[in-house]
Amino acid sequence: MTRSRCLAFAFMLGLSGLGLYACTTDYQKGLEDPAYGAPNALAGQAPPTPFDPKAVSDEGGATQTGKPTCGDPVDGGSPCAVTFTEILTEFGASGTLACAATSCHGGATPVAEPKIALEDPAGTYIAFEKFQISEGGKRFVNPCSLDPNESAILCNIKKGGGGCGTLMPLGGGQAEQPLLTKIETWIKCGSPNN
Repeated sequence: MTRSRCLAFAFMLGLSGLGLYACTTDYQKGLEDPAYGAPNALAGQAPPTPFDPKAVSDEGGATQTGKPTCGDPVDGGSPCAVTFTEILTEFGASGTLACAATSCHGGATPVAEPKIALEDPAGTYIAFEKFQISEGGKRFVNPCSLDPNESAILCNIKKGGGGCGTLMPLGGGQAEQPLLTKIETWIKCGSPNN
């Protein structure tokens, strides 16, 4: 019984002369009290990301906005001549680098992170942005910088890149210069999710 109904019932009983009636409310039982956690449980935590009505929901119900976690992305100016989709194709299982093979970065549970899925470019972009190389903690893609040295994606596939983890692709040759130039151009555009 809710508190207001209990009080009204007790008042009516009191008017009829039936005596004092006491009841325990649902609130007192904790039934109407949502569990918000212990006092100060969120002290020192960052506020949640604001709701984005334009967010895309994938088949599993997870919401992906494609917004960078570092804040506002930088803008390299005019429309970029290179798209993320073009770059992602090179990383695909049949692309130049073949990184999306199930033995590496592909499949439902990839052997290595970040996950690369051609059928989910928005999810792959988010995975690239959030992934950090263990050497130096550099982000794989940093959409908050126009400096190619701030994103590990380029030096991770470039021989002699250094400081960006193991040279990829494993056991294969390095990426050809046209692909390296394409990725560098894309980064200088602000690594847009285009």
